[in-house]
Amino acid sequence: METTHLWHKRHLSGLKISLLSLLLALACLPARAQVETRGSQENLAGYDDRFLTYGFTLGGHTSTLRPKFSEAFADPSFSDTLNIIPGVPFGFSIGFLANFRLAQYLDFRVMPKVAFYDYTLKFETRQQEATTRDALADFTTIDIPLSLKYKSQRRGNHRMFITGGMTPIIDVTGKKQREENTEGGLRLTGNNLTADVGIGADFYFPLFKFSPEIRYSYGVRDVLQNKENQLGRAFDRLGTHIIGVYLVFN
Repeated sequence: METTHLWHKRHLSGLKISLLSLLLALACLPARAQVETRGSQENLAGYDDRFLTYGFTLGGHTSTLRPKFSEAFADPSFSDTLNIIPGVPFGFSIGFLANFRLAQYLDFRVMPKVAFYDYTLKFETRQQEATTRDALADFTTIDIPLSLKYKSQRRGNHRMFITGGMTPIIDVTGKKQREENTEGGLRLTGNNLTADVGIGADFYFPLFKFSPEIRYSYGVRDVLQNKENQLGRAFDRLGTHIIGVYLVFN
């Protein structure tokens, strides 16, 4: 079982490295577009006048737990715990986009995707000597971002935009991974709801539109499920912070 778990971790790490390399390569497209389209004709003229357009998305994100400590954390039973530090692991997602035109500068977007999240907490304890203990949780989820997109006036082959909305997150993690998630002593849920804000730009190429976006998602739900054991009692609630870079191709 340990061998299978290690293979699973290494496989996901390989996917994350490959996706990160792809994201970095694709992030160079806007600079190239600026050079190639300077002084050229307008690409995809009239494309944004369509009521409905489709696309697909690739994303990379960091997911951080946001702890609110309970009064029990100051209890003498926690005297050996020096500090609890959230980690900042990397995850990724892939999905598609349906964009509905509401007005000249306003769109409504639905962007369902499959996402992979990691959450970590490091417990620094002092027994005979200072030690650390990690609590880990990996989740596979179906995310359904719903957002409004407010666009600036198009200038040549690019325009800026801001977004705001919410994302229901549905946990579809397998049973085996759920069991592994509880081995560290904390039981978290992958189900969540986030409030989202973002900023990005549309770049128009002859055959497609490329829209990189940076988005911040604030988790409004408490993802901690067990507060009765020794580790869970330290928290009143656990929220989430998610910062993502998303590449959208129309």
